[in-house]
Order: sequence, then C-alpha cells, then structure tokens
Amino acid sequence: MNEAPKGAFDQLVDACRTVVQAELQCARIAYFAMHADRSGSVVCEVSGDRISERNCGLEYAGRGFSELVGDFALAQGWQDGIPEGALSAPADAQTTTSFASPPYATAFREFHRTTARVRVVSKKIVTAHSLLDRGPNEQQRSQGCTHPLVSYIPCRPSSTTSIHHTFGTE
Repeated sequence: MNEAPKGAFDQLVDACRTVVQAELQCARIAYFAMHADRSGSVVCEVSGDRISERNCGLEYAGRGFSELVGDFALAQGWQDGIPEGALSAPADAQTTTSFASPPYATAFREFHRTTARVRVVSKKIVTAHSLLDRGPNEQQRSQGCTHPLVSYIPCRPSSTTSIHHTFGTE
C-alpha cells in the first residue's frame, strides 16, 4: 500500500531533522559526560527522576521542532513556498527528504543552534509528549542539536532547566 506523498512543509521538516540528527546524538553524549553522577545517571528535566543515557530522550523546551522549522522558513523569506532546488527531488524508495542545497542546510543548522532549547528527559516522557502534542506537522518533539565542539550552558527560561548550547572552536 502506497502512502500519500508528504506535503512541502513535512518534507522541509524531514530535511531539517536530518541536518541536526548527528548533532543531537553528540549533544546527548556530551551532556551525560558533563552531568552524570557516578552511576551514570542525570536528573530528568521534567519529572526530576534519575535517568540513564539508555533510558533518556531529547525533547524541545518551548517551541517544538516543526515550529522552529516554520520560524526558519519565515526567516528565509519562504512565506510563498520553499524555493525550487532547495530540497532533494522525490526518488524511488526515498523515505526522507534532505536539503539539495548545502547553503540551506548550513543555514538551518546555524538557526537551530541559536534557537533550539533541548532538554534531557525520560523516554517515557518523550513518548507521552509526542502522543499528546503531535500536531498535523509535528512528527516528533524529541529532537535537538549540538556539535562536537559544544559547551553546554544551563538556561532557565522558566522554572525548568534546559540545555542551551553554544558552539566554539575549543
């Protein structure tokens, strides 16, 4: 059974998610390296329970991933649509769209680095929030961003602690 083709915005979300996916994994590893106790666990940013790296997920605090992608599209001036050639053309058996234009991929990565607020939470919370908060364009909320040259600065935009990441050349 064939699925209906994804809409342009959903394709953009896929491309953006692909751009930051490796950085997310590095962020999780670096966060645990910096903040884990002797048993290897950290505090879940939502429940306050201790969680291991194996039982954690990353979740956006504040704006979800699709909302950030929408903000990026507006910042790029794409109110009338995604420019021709920005995304990979559909191909046989293609399951995920990517950026065909490296400058757009770089622009999203930098936008994401400066705007995304990611927190480490229990996998149970990521799953529950994904099911409760998923909108028509929101596939997952448990994505974020980092880079191997990352340093973490806790930020507290509200009563919860989030990870804010900055990138340097150390």
